[in-house]
Amino acid sequence: MSKLKSQYFLSLSSIYFAIFALLGLALILSAMTWRIIYTNSLYINQHIYAAQLHLTQGQLMFEKKLHGEDKIAASEVWLNLEYAQNSINKLVAILNRFNQVSFLRTAKTHMPINSLLNTNKKLSQLEKKTKELWHARSNKLGTLEYDLQFNQHVEEIFIDIRLAKHGLDKIINHAMARQFRLQLLTLSFWICLLLATVSASIYLEKRRNQAIKKMEYLVYHDQLTDLPNRQQAESLLNQAVESSKQHKRKFALMILDINNFRSINDNFGRKKGDRLLRLIAERLKACLKTDDIIPTITTKTSISRIDGDKFSIILEGIKNFHDAGLIYQYLLESIKRPFIIDKNEFYITLSAGISMYPFIKQPSHHLFSFSESALKKAKQAGRNFSQYYTKELYKEHTSLLLLEHDLSLALENNEFSLVYQPQISLTHMTVVGAEVLIRWNHPDKGFISPDKFIPVAEHCGQIAAIGEWIIQQSCEQWSEWASQGIELPKLAINLSSTQLNKINLIKDINNIVANSGLKRDRIEFEITETSIMQEGVAVNDFLRDLKQAGYGLSIDDFGTGYSSLERLKKLPVELLKIDKSFIDDLAENSEDYFIVKAIISLAHSLNLLVLAEGVETTQQFNILNGLNCDIIQGYLFSQPLCPDDFLAFLSKKISN
Repeated sequence: MSKLKSQYFLSLSSIYFAIFALLGLALILSAMTWRIIYTNSLYINQHIYAAQLHLTQGQLMFEKKLHGEDKIAASEVWLNLEYAQNSINKLVAILNRFNQVSFLRTAKTHMPINSLLNTNKKLSQLEKKTKELWHARSNKLGTLEYDLQFNQHVEEIFIDIRLAKHGLDKIINHAMARQFRLQLLTLSFWICLLLATVSASIYLEKRRNQAIKKMEYLVYHDQLTDLPNRQQAESLLNQAVESSKQHKRKFALMILDINNFRSINDNFGRKKGDRLLRLIAERLKACLKTDDIIPTITTKTSISRIDGDKFSIILEGIKNFHDAGLIYQYLLESIKRPFIIDKNEFYITLSAGISMYPFIKQPSHHLFSFSESALKKAKQAGRNFSQYYTKELYKEHTSLLLLEHDLSLALENNEFSLVYQPQISLTHMTVVGAEVLIRWNHPDKGFISPDKFIPVAEHCGQIAAIGEWIIQQSCEQWSEWASQGIELPKLAINLSSTQLNKINLIKDINNIVANSGLKRDRIEFEITETSIMQEGVAVNDFLRDLKQAGYGLSIDDFGTGYSSLERLKKLPVELLKIDKSFIDDLAENSEDYFIVKAIISLAHSLNLLVLAEGVETTQQFNILNGLNCDIIQGYLFSQPLCPDDFLAFLSKKISN
């Protein structure tokens, strides 16, 4: 913003400098013009007086000659007549110069020029006559009549010169008047230009201030909801911290998340989703408009939109988590009323994460992180839940941060390894597939479960690099065994929901597989049902492209993602993997039994294979076999095996 102001100041200074420079140039040109006019007027008067003087002297010399007073008077008469002609020629030259200057040129300058040229002609004739007279007098042929004619001619020439002088005075006066008008007009023009520039500067300054205010508003506000954005929310949080320190009171930061908002965008389009967001923002803002939301709680609030479907609310003046929870319940009551858009009713639920300040001497900029951690816990608990950021959660959060740091170094330090769990066909009792699983052997903490570090990798964005490493290492291992002539089953590789959002993922997979030398039809990618439901319509195109590239596809953890039959039949998959949670109590729980039976029946009706994972007992095996399950995977036959043990397992014969 300061750079914009300095650029504007420089441009305005340049305009003023240019105007004053041009004004100075105009004044200099005007002064030069005045000098030209004044100098030429002096020259004109000088040459007119010179012409008159020479004519007078010539006349006197002629008179002396008539009375016989001077023997050399005749030659001086001629000489003075020549001098008079020279002065008149100079006058003509000055007038011609006047004509060359555009703003001094006028039709009146041609009259004195013509008159002076006629005068010169008369002088030439007079000089010629005088020479003839002198010659005649020397031969005693002259007459008194010519003497009189000489004086008459001289008088006519004097009259012509006086008339020319009068005309020249008019020319000078006309030029000076024109220059004065031009000077006045120029000065008026520059004054008007200066005033216009000043007015324009004032107007531009006003518009600039308006533009800067608008830009600042756009920088710090969300254009869709007209609420403060994340950047402004952080500024408001800092202000709340300063106010808290000054008045020695607490405040809370609440982050609200709209549950399953992505599905609304996928099913109804982004435009309706944006309209719904605006309506939600307006209702939340209306709820928080009053300073006393709850009669027993005096608080000052400020709401911001910090992400696509997330809002932050700063609650100043509250005393404890209980007060923040009451405000959250108040918001829930307000938001549960349906939103109506184009005759469609939308019912919204909110999850909330709440942190307090001050909290165990932690810096204020950690509050957003604390509230988001609490929000994550709340969303794991279900819809319409809130979670407070307590000391216990702080310890958990701190350990996760440490885990995230260690995870960023694990790949570089070769701390990961791969194991393979066989998948057994119930029809032929042979290994038809193997799911590749990752293991992390931490140098200090020892073995860390994938259930613990995979969610952390997804949260911090490291899952993409880990996923590529798994694909690369497993494909190279499979290719190496294939080159040794070992008959191998399909390789099942998991893709996380975070990986599905990566640009050019299929291209990267193709490059890795091509470099390993493994055929694409020997690979099967597993995507969880929850990922498919969360990613919406976009994942359908991704799965279709993956299928067209030649890979096998399966839905992992089926039964936990609430997918519809309409959606299921459109997916280009070959296999459904029943989630382990339905297999654990299969023998004891009739509900699980009928769910598994329905899934198997549904899959077979759609020409899909069924794999049950987590099979650990013979009783589970017998039930699944009786339900015509196609493939099983679990500790009943084998735990996940290291490469050498997996090769040894392939060579064994599997018995019922």
